Amino acid sequence: MLKTLDEPKVVAPAEALDSADALRSWITSTSLPRVARLDQVPKNQAAMRRVFEFPAPKVLAFADFTTGADVESTLQSAMESAAKAHTQLRFVMGDANGNDHALQFFGITKEGLPAAVIHDTRAGEKKFVRTGMDFAKLDAWVTSFEAGELQPTIKSEPVPEPNDGPVTVLVAKNFDDIVNAPGKTVLLEFYGAFLATWN
Repeated sequence: MLKTLDEPKVVAPAEALDSADALRSWITSTSLPRVARLDQVPKNQAAMRRVFEFPAPKVLAFADFTTGADVESTLQSAMESAAKAHTQLRFVMGDANGNDHALQFFGITKEGLPAAVIHDTRAGEKKFVRTGMDFAKLDAWVTSFEAGELQPTIKSEPVPEPNDGPVTVLVAKNFDDIVNAPGKTVLLEFYGAFLATWN
């Protein structure tokens, strides 16, 4: 395959020639950019649509490119390296400036930059958010995700302390542990902005 996005030429591995489906899958995956850019450039937007349609977790990284001359190149290098090591995932990078909607969607503030997100939609929708990201550690973080070692990021109020009285206050962080605990019957009362249980 001849490309203009990153590598000029990619040769199909032998297993990609085993069947029409295998070849189709290899073409679809390989024709995507190794690291897509989230910006307003029409060519990049067309590539982004294809990246987000691809059924694989996406690794997105955001930084403020105006904070230093080497910020963009450092991020590009880290993303390229991680993309080579984790070929089953899709990688996207963007300047925090001009991508406010994406930052808001993932719950990232300007104070949390630089940041990285793994967006996994294979089973439901899970987001793994890392703010204050050291991009030198990006590859190790993605490796931890692929090994199943990361916990999804959940928007939640903190668990109240103490929380061991006759009524237990539930928040997103402790909901599953308490409500789905084996051998326990739980009565929930929903009221206002709070959630409580009686054990």
